[in-house]
Amino acid sequence: MTVLIVDDSRIMRLKLKSLVGATGLPVGEILEAGHGGEAMTLLSERSVDAIFTDINMPVMDGRELIRQMHEKQVAANAVKVVCTTEDLAGLKEDLVRYGITLYIEKPFDPEAVKRVLMHVGKTAA
Repeated sequence: MTVLIVDDSRIMRLKLKSLVGATGLPVGEILEAGHGGEAMTLLSERSVDAIFTDINMPVMDGRELIRQMHEKQVAANAVKVVCTTEDLAGLKEDLVRYGITLYIEKPFDPEAVKRVLMHVGKTAA
């Protein structure tokens, strides 16, 4: 499976990349983007199975990325996961209409990352 990690923090991208690699699941390529604009460019060129995105980012934040992916039908079959430190109560209501159903709170729990990727494997089968 191919995974895209979208976060403006290089350290957070490296941390999540490390956790994805440590799951022991069959992950092929792990792509990275520093904001939603970079992610949209990557998604126009590549197919991905899972997207982990932060919400608070410069240029194009996670909310706008998710909205644009939904409206443009980009990565429509990918599992989309919001990774944030924000209060998820208000955020979930705003994003569920765009197909977001999985959330991981920062700091990352390795088991939560593994559960997400196991979910991806089930939907791809």
